[in-house]
Amino acid sequence: MSIKLDSIFTDHMVIQREKEITVFGTGNPDEKVEASFAGQQRQTKIGEKGNWRIQFEPLKAGGPYVLQIKSGDTLIEICDVMIGDVYVAAGQSNMEFLFENTKNAQEEQEETAQTAFRYYKVPQVEYIKDGKEYPQIPEEGWYECNPENVGKISGVAYYFAKELRNYTDVPIGIIGCHKGGTSASCWVSKKTLRADPEIKKLYYDDYYHDIQGQTEEEEDLAIAEYQKTLAEYQEKVEEYQKKYPERSMSQLKHDVGHTPWPGPKGKKDFGRPCGLYKTMFQKIKGMRYKAILWYQGEEDTKNASVYKILLSNLIANWREELKDQKLPFLVMQLPNYNDDKVPFSWAVLREQQRKVVEETNRTEIICTLGCGEEFNIHPADKSEAGRRLGIMAAEMFYDDSVQGHAPSLSEVQKIENGYLLKFKNCYGHICAEKDEEYYLNISFDGVQFEKIQVALSGECMEIKTDKEAKIISYGWENNPDILFRGASGLPLMPFYYKC
Repeated sequence: MSIKLDSIFTDHMVIQREKEITVFGTGNPDEKVEASFAGQQRQTKIGEKGNWRIQFEPLKAGGPYVLQIKSGDTLIEICDVMIGDVYVAAGQSNMEFLFENTKNAQEEQEETAQTAFRYYKVPQVEYIKDGKEYPQIPEEGWYECNPENVGKISGVAYYFAKELRNYTDVPIGIIGCHKGGTSASCWVSKKTLRADPEIKKLYYDDYYHDIQGQTEEEEDLAIAEYQKTLAEYQEKVEEYQKKYPERSMSQLKHDVGHTPWPGPKGKKDFGRPCGLYKTMFQKIKGMRYKAILWYQGEEDTKNASVYKILLSNLIANWREELKDQKLPFLVMQLPNYNDDKVPFSWAVLREQQRKVVEETNRTEIICTLGCGEEFNIHPADKSEAGRRLGIMAAEMFYDDSVQGHAPSLSEVQKIENGYLLKFKNCYGHICAEKDEEYYLNISFDGVQFEKIQVALSGECMEIKTDKEAKIISYGWENNPDILFRGASGLPLMPFYYKC
């Protein structure tokens, strides 16, 4: 076995600035490895298991540099390496959603050369058998975003990077580590998933109980049957689009139905507990990052009430593995969507996301109300979601005068003849989207809700009522309308306040 660099090291890559730089790979045990980068020289010996690792001192933003690795007669050169800020775009299908499928992609495509960032997509390996990865996906490496290749980049990540360009000229690298249809439970270690008894039962024990004794032949047969069902559905979609080309994806989903989901459980199922933690997350472990951009939760709405535990444990697990206890997480709150399978499940999960951020250091939440579509779980317009993610990162890292936070409830006071609600991050005032919609949902018995009109004053709302409220809520439904915004234009964060 000749010396090799890990696959994440390729021409055009970006390495995180101002953090220790680690370069690693494989080779023949006991052989010497020499490395040079940005004027620094290092050497080491390959370990008995065939692994090697070399560390360089942190660097400020800049480049391009050449990374050289030499062992024996073998010389490896990685060219056009930049030092900048590297973000991981992680999660499920709405993070994965390709730029080429976004709304107005053709009109936007010519502007991509101005965005100037670099991208690396982690191969979507679903399972490993006999030491081989399946499906076998060729490594593509890092590349510079331009009109020719932008189509295969995450749409949210593209618009995120585009927004950042308004605030910094630091080289930007984005690593796409995402897979559609995945629960957060797919992205954590076995130890992490089994640490909490309720999570262990729901996500680990129940899954493996269902496939106990399943043979590979039985799993392959189930996969074949599912693929047939999926193909039949896709034919119906194609026929519908030909017949009604003017209709939206939301209308299509409403008329034809949703994509058959989930697929069959098994050892080859990419949705199995801890599966992608081993096949995808492990591929990004050795590097350092500016922040994690986390857009996921749709697959966990069926267990929405425990998502806080799941996401909190994932953040802790990733920070430990990435050796950075202060690594920021920017959490995309689920947008509006009319999921009629479990009433209020999306509202509950949004609140769970908010609680994680409230209780976890170096985390922020991005309100995405208004970025969804009623009957389409994959909204085609990613520009606003990406922009909101970008302004949050801009405020955190580049310009603290940016108004990146959405307004959110901070205090409820009982006053004479009613209640006074105070909000933070309004940047001066809170206003109604439409004059006739000054109301909140209030329960006086803990069950039935009434729409009660409110008066707006600066960063406050006043509720006039002689009754004693039990619950005051806003946006507490799967597909809520935007009724209020702050002065920055960002929508009010949903809330569910027990008096």
